[in-house]
Amino acid sequence: MYPNILPGMHMSEKNSTRLERKLSKELERETKREQTALHHHLKNLEKAERHRREAENLRLRLAKLQIKEMRLQERIEEHELKARELEAVPKDLS
Repeated sequence: MYPNILPGMHMSEKNSTRLERKLSKELERETKREQTALHHHLKNLEKAERHRREAENLRLRLAKLQIKEMRLQERIEEHELKARELEAVPKDLS
């Protein structure tokens, strides 16, 4: 007789049990692959969000530095104007 067949079992029942095990293992592998893919996708989304926040922070910092640069440039221009005015004053008044 066949080794995995219980008394009263037909050959087709033995094959269906083997097929069920095979399909079950295949389903487990596919599920694991999907979970791994989803896990990696989630990690990539988290990285993308972190990079988006970092980029936004850098944009804000750049804007602040540009404002600071404009203010410093205004002060430089004011000092240059005062220096030209002082140069224009006759030496005998100083």
